[in-house]
Amino acid sequence: MTFLGSLFRRRLSHKKGDGSPKTSGELIAEVTDGANLVDGKQTWEYANEGKHDIHYMKQCCDAELDTMRKANVVAAPYYFE
Repeated sequence: MTFLGSLFRRRLSHKKGDGSPKTSGELIAEVTDGANLVDGKQTWEYANEGKHDIHYMKQCCDAELDTMRKANVVAAPYYFE
C-alpha cells in the first residue's frame, strides 16, 4: 500500500481543527501511527539540535526505517550519515 493510498483509504482530514492544513509530517504520523516520531517530535526537529547526539540519531534512524516500512516511502538519508 502506498502512502497516498493509505491517506485516501483512511479518509484522513487534511486540515487541523483550526482549519489550517496539516504538514506532511503530521499526515505521515497519522498514517503510520506515529512511526516518524521520536519522543513526540518529528525526526527533522532533531536534525540540528541532535546531530551530535548518537542516541537521538539512532532513534531517528529507527523512526525513518519504521516510517519507510509502514508508509512505503523512502527514508530520509540525513540520519544515516
